[in-house]
Amino acid sequence: MIKKMAILQNEVNNRKMVLLVEPLFGMLPEQLNDSMIEGDAVLVRDVVDGGFSVVDAQARDLEGLGRNSDCWALINVENPKTLLLSMTDEVDDIVLGEITQLPSKLDPELIVYTTPGGRWVCENESGITLLKTGDKIEVRGSAWYFVECPSQLESAKVSELRGLGGNVLAVFDVSKDEAYVSLKLIADKTTYNLSHRKHHGLMLLLARKRLDDVAKGVLSEEQGWIRKDALGGALGLKETHINIQLYRFRQQLMATMPSGFESFQLVETRRGEVRFASKLIEIRGGVSRQYA
Repeated sequence: MIKKMAILQNEVNNRKMVLLVEPLFGMLPEQLNDSMIEGDAVLVRDVVDGGFSVVDAQARDLEGLGRNSDCWALINVENPKTLLLSMTDEVDDIVLGEITQLPSKLDPELIVYTTPGGRWVCENESGITLLKTGDKIEVRGSAWYFVECPSQLESAKVSELRGLGGNVLAVFDVSKDEAYVSLKLIADKTTYNLSHRKHHGLMLLLARKRLDDVAKGVLSEEQGWIRKDALGGALGLKETHINIQLYRFRQQLMATMPSGFESFQLVETRRGEVRFASKLIEIRGGVSRQYA
């Protein structure tokens, strides 16, 4: 049976709770409290006929809300979605797409997105943080809880997008002294000119490592990975500045690529390491280099 996502709000302190629920039976009162909860059974309104059902519930209990004598009002029941649940009445809940920019697309300070491995992360200039249900995300005085309730449709979208970065041709034009690096991306027979940016030097280093590993016959899943401390040594940068450049490159992609392509992962990360996602790379000019 398909589960539903129920959003409840505490009528005393206004905090929210998310439940993954499976409707069973019954027509019962509108409010929820501890006397109506037994084990993993709670009461949830049926969105079709407006009645209430005893349900089997897997609770996303945020910040120790617990099941106490406070009264919980049912706000909504819908198909499961991963979302940011607002901590105050001043901001709305946000259903997460493949990439969400906060506080806005025009002036983002952080990005929430899924990695090629299907993990949700939050990225800003300080680096990348893996998210789990209940984590707080704060920006400019607004705050949300992260709640992961993936639907089958959402999982399919993530799976479809994971390999997209590998189908993009990256063309680097590099000056002789390598002081200037411009980048073009070719996807679906369309060329997107990212021009010259300082962070393209980092992308060039990652692209060379990927090509070198391809030439050596390294397994695809292990090609191109470089530790961030090694990157910092090669570029003369601290890891903090590496994170800033990665973040700014991702921002540039989102500003340049059309809807549908903005969510691809051209740069992949795993613990302490980073790599260029695409194997379709062309480097013009510069100095030929190899990596041990």
